[in-house]
Amino acid sequence: MSPKFKKSSPNMKKSGCNLRSQSGKMSDVSPSEFSTSKPGACTNPAALSTETHVNTALSTELSADVGNTSDVSSVTKHDSCKNPAAVSADVSMISDLLKTFKQEMLSAITTTNVNIASVDSKVDALNTNFQNLRGEVKGLSGRIVEVEGATSFNAASIHEIKSTLIPEMKATHEKAVLELRAENLRLEMHSRKRNLLIHGIQVVRDEYCEEVVRHMFINKVKIQKAHVDKMIFIAAHRLSRSSATATPPPIIVSFVRLEDKDLIMRNVRNLKASGVSISTDLPAILKQQRSRLAKIAFTMRNSGINVRIKVKDVRVFLEVFDVTKNCWCENVV
Repeated sequence: MSPKFKKSSPNMKKSGCNLRSQSGKMSDVSPSEFSTSKPGACTNPAALSTETHVNTALSTELSADVGNTSDVSSVTKHDSCKNPAAVSADVSMISDLLKTFKQEMLSAITTTNVNIASVDSKVDALNTNFQNLRGEVKGLSGRIVEVEGATSFNAASIHEIKSTLIPEMKATHEKAVLELRAENLRLEMHSRKRNLLIHGIQVVRDEYCEEVVRHMFINKVKIQKAHVDKMIFIAAHRLSRSSATATPPPIIVSFVRLEDKDLIMRNVRNLKASGVSISTDLPAILKQQRSRLAKIAFTMRNSGINVRIKVKDVRVFLEVFDVTKNCWCENVV
């Protein structure tokens, strides 16, 4: 299109009439629009004359352009590109796209805001949980300090118990046990104080132990028959045979009167070399001690030492006769 139609004349600017289309270009206006004046569109006679002159010029120019066959293709393309309907459709489409884009952006922004609000809520919850955890950790730290203090106190108490109380309790317990054992031994010895054990008497078939004992008191212990006949026995019988030894089991005699028992013990020395021996009836533990001391006393007698076994309270020990002091003295073995 010719350049002279791209600008309006000064008279057109002064007329105040709008000679342009919606696109703002004069090439978009058809010649018919300029050839026909609308009633009341412009009331100035000079402006009307100028408008008539412009319309005539535009019509002549457009006819010349259409008649040029070499430019038909370009004009057609240019006019089709500048079609107001197409432009309006493009504008409408772009407007719709912008509206859609705006709506999507608003939706995305809204979703983002919601997500941010959710994240903020979660962060607040995490902060709250963190504060709670800090409080709990402080509480646990305090409890740990208390436990450490209690542990230290317990360790000190345990050390004191181990170093002081336990040895004291052990000593007290051992002392109490020894006292109980001694008391039990005393009670058992008291129940056996009327008994004598006679060893070395062979077993005779259908023997009557009381008569065997009286006969032995008269013939071997050398006690007067009249006195022996007056002795009263609570019991006289043989003990059960031990499978560990082949010697005959001893006869146990229980006296009613302690004087009779003491008389027999004062004359036990008369049984020397007779093969028969008499001993007091003691609890099992004291019998073991006396048996051990008897072997020692036998060796000492063979060496010419005058020694005897003595029982006092719950003790069994050896006494040796001291010639220089002329008395019996305890011998520690």
